[in-house]
Amino acid sequence: MDSWYGNNADLLLAFRGLGMKFVAAIKSNRNVTFSHKKQYARELFAKLEPKDVDLLISQQWNKDKKKWIEILCP
Repeated sequence: MDSWYGNNADLLLAFRGLGMKFVAAIKSNRNVTFSHKKQYARELFAKLEPKDVDLLISQQWNKDKKKWIEILCP
C-alpha cells in the first residue's frame, strides 16, 4: 500500500487485530525503531547509495511476548 495508508494508524491496527500481514510505505518524517533506537525513516535513507532505490523495513508482532520483534532490513 502507499504512504497514505501506511500512515493511517487506525487502519494498520485493524489489520494487526485481524492477524493480517501487510507491507506499507511510510513518509520519511515518520519515526521507526531500529536497534532499540527511535529515529526518522529519512535517517535510514541517508545511508543509502544513489544506486539503492528500495528500502524494506520489516517488523513482526510477537503474540506471546506482546511486543514487536527487532526490525529486519534485508
